[in-house]
Amino acid sequence: APLPRPRKHPLPSGGQKEASLIFYLDRALDNVGKRAANRHVKELLPGEVAGYKSFAEVAKDLDTLVDVVWVTSTPTLQLPYLISITVAAINCVPMLPPLPRTTLNFLSKLDLTFAALLSGLDPDTNEPLPGFKSNRGISTTDKVRVKGIVERARSTVTKHLVGEEGEDAPQINRKADHTSNDEDGFVKFEGFENSDDSDDEEAYKKDEREVAHVFEKTVMELGDLLGGDPIGIVTDE
Repeated sequence: APLPRPRKHPLPSGGQKEASLIFYLDRALDNVGKRAANRHVKELLPGEVAGYKSFAEVAKDLDTLVDVVWVTSTPTLQLPYLISITVAAINCVPMLPPLPRTTLNFLSKLDLTFAALLSGLDPDTNEPLPGFKSNRGISTTDKVRVKGIVERARSTVTKHLVGEEGEDAPQINRKADHTSNDEDGFVKFEGFENSDDSDDEEAYKKDEREVAHVFEKTVMELGDLLGGDPIGIVTDE
């Protein structure tokens, strides 16, 4: 789903609301890790959580967390938890059957949040984000962290969704991929829509083109902020 409207003011540092939110997010991310670990477990012990069967389930769980984190308008919470959410997603991508539409649409939402935090501007209004009205924005150290996870994400997604040069293309259940997107209500971001190709080769070529633009908005922001050419962007020239 699209990003929700953020709070008008960041959460007070050290307050009960912040503590409760951190507890909730940590438990939720831990639960995602447990479900990923149990993906092959058929008989669960009492108290164990059912494992993931599809990346669509992963994206659905993490999408909720993205919304919760975004609404806080608190950069000191947003950046570290969005990084953790991205890491959780990327860890799960190779564990489960490839679903390009589901994966790319979810990562597009994360791309939007990182680019907004790096620029300090609301992606809908282009106005300063609430959490950036009274501070100096994202530190260089944090920008380097974002760059590292984005590079890892792009590499992992490329390998799992389209394969490396010289390898056979991954086997993808196109029907399951489209169905999971429709049922889970993911927003269709620009560049990732209209992929109902019945021809597998054409669908694969489209995946290949779109994977090259994973985290494109974030990459462009990092290219400006850290200097040098944008990392890994493939143009259509």
